Amino acid sequence: NMDGNLCIRGLGTAILLLLCSSTDGVPVRLSPISSSDFSALPESVDVDYGFDYLHLVQEWPGSFCDGRRGCVWPKIPPTEGGFLLHGLWPEWLNGSWPEYCDPSSPFNSTAIIELLPLMHKFWPSLVSPDQASFWAHEWNRHGACCETLTPTETPYFSLVLRLRASFDAAAILARAGIIPAHPPSADARAASPSRTGRATQAVDAHEHAAEDVEPRRKGEGKNGEEEEEEEPQQQQQQQQGVAGMTSWRAVKDALDAGFGNMVEVGCSKDKDGKLQLAEVRACFKPATTETEAAAAAAAAAAAVEGSVHMAQGVEGDGRERVLGGGDVVRIDCRKESDFRSCVSPDTPILFPPFHAASVDV
Repeated sequence: NMDGNLCIRGLGTAILLLLCSSTDGVPVRLSPISSSDFSALPESVDVDYGFDYLHLVQEWPGSFCDGRRGCVWPKIPPTEGGFLLHGLWPEWLNGSWPEYCDPSSPFNSTAIIELLPLMHKFWPSLVSPDQASFWAHEWNRHGACCETLTPTETPYFSLVLRLRASFDAAAILARAGIIPAHPPSADARAASPSRTGRATQAVDAHEHAAEDVEPRRKGEGKNGEEEEEEEPQQQQQQQQGVAGMTSWRAVKDALDAGFGNMVEVGCSKDKDGKLQLAEVRACFKPATTETEAAAAAAAAAAAVEGSVHMAQGVEGDGRERVLGGGDVVRIDCRKESDFRSCVSPDTPILFPPFHAASVDV
């Protein structure tokens, strides 16, 4: 049947995921496609995946931990200096999303035993010391809604890790000269009272923005456009050379260029109410044509040829790690121009250190 064929296809696509550190990763090459091309599935393929596209969500731990509720730092330290995974969320074009799709398929932790070194490195919980409860939440709420693409935990979590390797946001920003602030010295930390409390929010409390897309701000006339464009460019040049300071526009432009498709960038506020870079999102869709499937297969072949390096610091014998996953292609995110969480495209925002020592451990 159709579901069986999809399961076979999802499991049959294996790649070698050799994740690298966040500062020198080589991305898996996936084919870009415009969001305007996926509002309807091709007539030649009649597949209902139960969603329209996938949101790959990554968060900056320094911003999460410097929020009002603080965080719980994992006992097994995650990758140093990179964005951490929040999840891969199926969504519909109308702004809503499916969730908790298959209560008969609760999370099976034994299915990801081989992935645990990579899960701790790239996908830890910053809310609870019980990492398995976080991963169970992500599968039960989101992963189970992708079963037509990734029918079990192994291919689902493998796909998320593979897509994270294809979108190493911190490495892209570093190449553009956008780097986080340096962590405070031990003396400065000792002189400063701790500002963080233990995180108390439920794992289920992550947000999905549902507002309409807002365009970038522009002037009302030719002269107005020239005057408004000049100042942001000057601000961006000033911010981009300073560690820990940037803007929505600078981050967005760098990630769009480095990733090859339009992404989404979000901000939050620290305990002092200052804006900070918090989250980046990339978007994908299932491969529904032979051309797209071939592009996905080419990405897997590129991985087999060694275009992605082994994760540094991951336990193992050094051999390549084989991970399965569904066939997906990149698309432009539909809310890519929504800057409202950052106030304006050129408002200065903080890019805090990866991990401040003041958080609860």
